[in-house]
This record gives sequence, structure tokens and C-alpha cells, in this order.
Amino acid sequence: MGDTVPRLLALLAVVTLSLWALIDVAQTPALRLRMLAKPLWAVLVLVPVVGPAAWFLQGRASQPSAAGVRPLAPDDDPEFLRRLRDPKRPDGQA
Repeated sequence: MGDTVPRLLALLAVVTLSLWALIDVAQTPALRLRMLAKPLWAVLVLVPVVGPAAWFLQGRASQPSAAGVRPLAPDDDPEFLRRLRDPKRPDGQA
């Protein structure tokens, strides 16, 4: 009876990790997957502990580097600001 709570907590941790990995598989774009297709990863993460660990360690590619990412706001984009100052703008504005 005394070991019921630790076993329940361990089970809860394993189920939570598997659900987290399954949701992450579902939300990850196919272009960021490594090694297996999305349906195979979805099945694999249901294997307790090993599946989610494999997913988080090898399943998805890292975030793209910030080197080729465009600025979020137009006023942070030098190319956009240059086009605004261009006297031959295609929209007829001077």
C-alpha cells in the first residue's frame, strides 16, 4: 500500500511525457521531421519512455537559424525602408 503513490506518480509522468510528445509530433511541420514519417513517429511516441525520448532527441530538426530570417516588423527591414525612399515606387507614391 505504501508504494502506490510513487507508482501512480511514475505512471502519470510517463503518460504526460507520451501525450506531450504526441501533441508535439502532430504540431511539427513535416519539413522539420527527421528519420521517420509523421505517422511512424506518432506510433513510436506511444512506446513508454523510449518513444518520447527518441522524439525529443532525434525526431525533429532544430529551429532554423536566424541568419536567413526576415525581420518581423516592416520598419526593421532595411529593404522595405529602401523601397519606401525609392522615387520610382510602383504604387505611384513619391
